Amino acid sequence: MKKFWLDVSVGDYLESLQKPKISRLQIAHYSVAFNEFSPLQLDDDYAKNAGFNSVFASNLVSLSIAQEMINNFAQNVNLISISSTFQRLLWPGDTISAKGLIVQHYQKNQEFRVGLTIWCENQAGEIIMKGLANLLMFKDAS
Repeated sequence: MKKFWLDVSVGDYLESLQKPKISRLQIAHYSVAFNEFSPLQLDDDYAKNAGFNSVFASNLVSLSIAQEMINNFAQNVNLISISSTFQRLLWPGDTISAKGLIVQHYQKNQEFRVGLTIWCENQAGEIIMKGLANLLMFKDAS
């Protein structure tokens, strides 16, 4: 779906993105994709010996899901920047919902931009990641 700068406003929510439960296999796949081979993400015994209940997912998982939500928002936008802070660990069996809100609607250097606040929540509604993103948009369909 295409969206244009004139069609969106401050206060508009992006359609949230709900992901199914994260499995241990997905955690391993993400580790490979991110080139993060921490035993905390791959070896249950190692993670337990380090004081955790089990392996846990890379924090980049929640960021990548938020970026997928942004990509679903509109096919014709360019992501200029994205930043985040991680609030909680993502465990096997957790579900993630990525959410976003337009907080800026502005022009810079004759470009049409929107600023977003983004966040991911687990199944308990706890925020596991929060951040900011800036998008470059076409003004309208012409």
